[in-house]
Amino acid sequence: MKIGIVDADLLDKGTRFPNLAAMKISGHWKRRGADVRLCLDFADACECDKLFVSKVFTATQTPKWLGLLAARCEFGGTGFNLYDAPPLPNEVERGRPDYDLYRPFVESFGPKPPSWIDMYTKASIGFTTRGCFRKCPFCVNKNRNRSIRWDRVENFLDLSRPYVILLDDNVFGCKDWAEIFDELAATGKRFAYRQGLDIRLVSRRKAAALERAKYWKEIMFAFDNIDDERAFRRGAENFRAECTTTSRAYVLTGFYKRGVDELNDVFKRLAVLSEYRIYPYLMRHENYKLDPFAPVFVDLARWCNQQRFFKATTFAEFAETYGSRKTRELLHSRDLQSLRATFEADFFNVSGRKARQKKNEPRISTDFTKRLARFRVSRVVVKFRRGAGAASFGQLLEARRALRSLRRGADRTATPNAF
Repeated sequence: MKIGIVDADLLDKGTRFPNLAAMKISGHWKRRGADVRLCLDFADACECDKLFVSKVFTATQTPKWLGLLAARCEFGGTGFNLYDAPPLPNEVERGRPDYDLYRPFVESFGPKPPSWIDMYTKASIGFTTRGCFRKCPFCVNKNRNRSIRWDRVENFLDLSRPYVILLDDNVFGCKDWAEIFDELAATGKRFAYRQGLDIRLVSRRKAAALERAKYWKEIMFAFDNIDDERAFRRGAENFRAECTTTSRAYVLTGFYKRGVDELNDVFKRLAVLSEYRIYPYLMRHENYKLDPFAPVFVDLARWCNQQRFFKATTFAEFAETYGSRKTRELLHSRDLQSLRATFEADFFNVSGRKARQKKNEPRISTDFTKRLARFRVSRVVVKFRRGAGAASFGQLLEARRALRSLRRGADRTATPNAF
């Protein structure tokens, strides 16, 4: 029997992370002796007797050619049913993932694949706990009541792979978290939690465990609501008392509020994060598109999520140089005057974060910012010449105008961020 696996997220806009459910389905059918393949186009799918179509994101569009093969298809995943997606059958869920499923996709990049391909080739992936008690209204787990122990690391561990990626929803909400950390330590491999850890539950003991752990890349937390500020600060103080590891926090935007109130909420959270040397990573909920300040959220995410900009410039400097015209207009509008005044020293000072600059901290001259602008221009030009579609002629002109404006203001200096 020929089984086809269709990763709809991969075929639509692409994804930098493999679909765990797809790998488990593939592993299950291979153990039963079936011929399983990853379907990357219509021709691949036509040769299969049965197709399993999985998607994680609701915005993903499934391939139109699946309509011609609907009788062979079985659909599943949170992308089809966000809050009540049916679980995999127990024999599939508890089975070992097929880490070779994405081999054709990986090989399509040739001898020099992008760095993010490591998620496909070097990481064992699984859950050690499932569920969360927080009931956040935007989360797929909002109908769950608790975090429970789910699987042992050894059941999805591939000894040939150097890393372990865990998809747990809230590992610190499970009473067996210490046992799980011991299992991870016993593997001798570096590991990371892909979801944001709940810093509100971080005690000194948990922070010490994170410090001892062989963590891969940055520790990720989440700061979704300013109403959680007191609990966040308590956990952050415990974390920093024991742990010096570089960390980031997901910052949700565009969900709880609208307009100036939401921007004020976001900048308050950014200010709190800066106190504990935690870098932000903005996550825009799809509802941000309904906000009158939507362009500002786009450029705010670009600034926060690229550390080279976040460390070297304030948001005002970034917006003036790299932001859209609409963002610049909104930032100078009367509606945001109060916001700019409140966060002037932290985020809107065109000379950098002077209020937090140390006496002997080196200044970054305009040459640094000009180099970044030239880098941006060069990338746009290359894409435009190659006809990549990602760079329009308007983008090219905008980038060059930004560089000219920098040359005209060459006497201006910028100071680094407080980070």
